[in-house]
Order: sequence, then structure tokens, then C-alpha cells
Amino acid sequence: MNPVQRKRAALLSLCLSALLGTAQAQAQTLQLQAQLLSIPATPAPAAQPALPDVATNTAPLRLHAAPGTTLEYATTRQVQVTAFSLKVVARPGAVLSAADRARVADLNTALSGQMPALQHLISRAQPAVAGKQFLKVQPTDAQGNMVLLSTWVAAPLSLGSAAPAPRTVRLTQSVAPDGTTLDAQIAADDPAAQRFYDALPSDQRLNSFGQNAQAGLYGLNLVSGGTGNLVQALDLSGLLGDLAAALGGAAVADQIRAQPLLLDVGTTFLGRSKAGVLSYQQRFAARPWTLSAQGAGAQTSTSQTSTLRLTVTDWSGQGGLSFRPDGLPQTSDSAQSAGLDLVLDVPGVPAQLQAHLEFTLTASSAAR
Repeated sequence: MNPVQRKRAALLSLCLSALLGTAQAQAQTLQLQAQLLSIPATPAPAAQPALPDVATNTAPLRLHAAPGTTLEYATTRQVQVTAFSLKVVARPGAVLSAADRARVADLNTALSGQMPALQHLISRAQPAVAGKQFLKVQPTDAQGNMVLLSTWVAAPLSLGSAAPAPRTVRLTQSVAPDGTTLDAQIAADDPAAQRFYDALPSDQRLNSFGQNAQAGLYGLNLVSGGTGNLVQALDLSGLLGDLAAALGGAAVADQIRAQPLLLDVGTTFLGRSKAGVLSYQQRFAARPWTLSAQGAGAQTSTSQTSTLRLTVTDWSGQGGLSFRPDGLPQTSDSAQSAGLDLVLDVPGVPAQLQAHLEFTLTASSAAR
């Protein structure tokens, strides 16, 4: 088990042992806590480069690259847990018996004993997930529109028990001479990811591809300092699915995928540099998101049905984009912070496990 897998498994084990109180889960937790001592420190992420000097002129983004032009990008993404708390409390309106109060006290005592290892866990950044992105300008279609093929290969970020395998997603985008995207088709090698994209409205499907909603900016008519807005849909099942499934059952991940988090993305055009590079700034703010699911925990032996509630309490951030003079992306970076509340009914006790999770998401992409 590599360090990333150990840390992810530790997070799951802490939740499961608190919820189920099983000897097996608690033994696994103690073993994982001992393994934490051997995890090497991860260097802090490098500072983001400054945006280039820009001139104040009007320059809507258009695609001028010649057919046959190809680019490869190195991409990185990283999730880092910055805070995590757990406690067991009585359900709202519930009256606990003496036995119930003793059970709740025992669970909180167990959680308190695990907090030092938990603090050690969340103090270390998870290694960045490296990926690749490829762009190729295809021959123009019969109507004279440009066709851009984008391919993204990377593993989805996850707080689950194992590192996901890399996935490939392809976007075929037809762009009119005025910059308007006429058609966008997405093909994913993962069937669940394909269903996610197919279910999105056409504008969200385009904006939700790639790192920083690059694909939806063609034709955005902005003057320097002007801001345009778009909506980006995020599939949280990769990030939260394994954790939610372990606590609420396998079907929870599918429910998360069917309810994407919507981000309002404000894109401000900063101008064109002397070298012809166009620069943009983006700000991200999430719309309210809450998921309530019914199901039995994946590792619980009881047949009782529990209620799992996930709520995004905060999600915001900013980033930057730059495009080459021919209209192809050059660099992108973003840093977003998020807060999440998780409430899970404890089977057999009128109590609930409450967790609060805060984490940061960083992403970058640069042409080789």
C-alpha cells in the first residue's frame, strides 16, 4: 500500500470505526495509524507564475490555428485536506436512554483517541496527480468551420480508499469563424463519466470539460476588464464517492454523479500582451448543493436503513488562463477551497455521526 492509499484508507477507517464500533474496523484503524509515522513529508506546491503584462484593447477569443497544429500539455491536480472533525450527537428531537447516552459517550471517546493520528493525517498534502492533455486542430468541415479535438488523460481526484485508474475523455468542438462553438461532442472511456456528460445541458457540457472551462471561451466578446459568466458542472462522485459509498452504500456514488455541483464562473478579459498572448482571470462560486440518500453502510451487518446527508457549505476560488495568438490554450491554473458537512444516522442508536471536512483543490496546465 503506497502512502496515498494508506492516508485515504485511514480516513475511511476513522469514519467506519466511529460509526460501526466493530473490532475489525478499530483494529484496522490502529494499524493504519502506526503506518502514518512512515509517510514522508510532501513539498509545498510551487507558487503560481504572474500573469504577463497586457495592453488594454478589445480581443474576443477566436481560433486561428492552422489545421494540423498539435499541442501537448502537462497537467497537475491536487486535493489537500485542511481540516476534518468528527463527533457523535443525539439526533434532533431524540430523547436518549441511559444506554444510548453511554453508547454516544463511548463513540466520542474513541474519536478523541484517534484525533492525534487524524491531525497528523490532515497536516500532510497528498501528492499531485499528473496527467496529460492533447490538442489537435482538425481539417475544416464542409461549412468552413474549424474543428478542435481535445483529449484529456488523468485519474480523477478521490478521498476514497484506492487511487483511481487514469481515464480518457475526448472533446470534438466545431468553431465558427466568429468564434462561436457550433457543436461539441464528448466521448469518455468510463461509462459513468459518459452518462454524466450526456445528462448535462449543452452549454454546461462544454464548460465542464477540462481544467478551467477553457473550451467554452471561444467567441466570448469581452473588452479589457469586462467579465462574462458561464456555468460549470462538477462531478463530485470521484472526489467523494468512495467515502460516501463506504458510509451510505454503493448507490450513493451514483446519486452524487446524478446531482452535479454547479459553479458560477466569472471570466474577466485582462488584455493582450505585446507577444499576442491573451490573458483571462476567473472566479468560481458554487451554488447551494445538498444530497440526502438512504442506504445501509457498505460494511455494516445490520439491515437497518440509515440516512446520509452531504452539504457543500462553501466552494470558491480563482484562477488564470492564457491563450496563444492562434487561439489555442497556453497555460491555466486555479486554486479553490471547499467545505463539506456530512451527517450519518448511527444504526441502532438515536444518534448521528457529524463530520466537517475542508479541503483545497489546485490545478494547473501548461503547454510543453
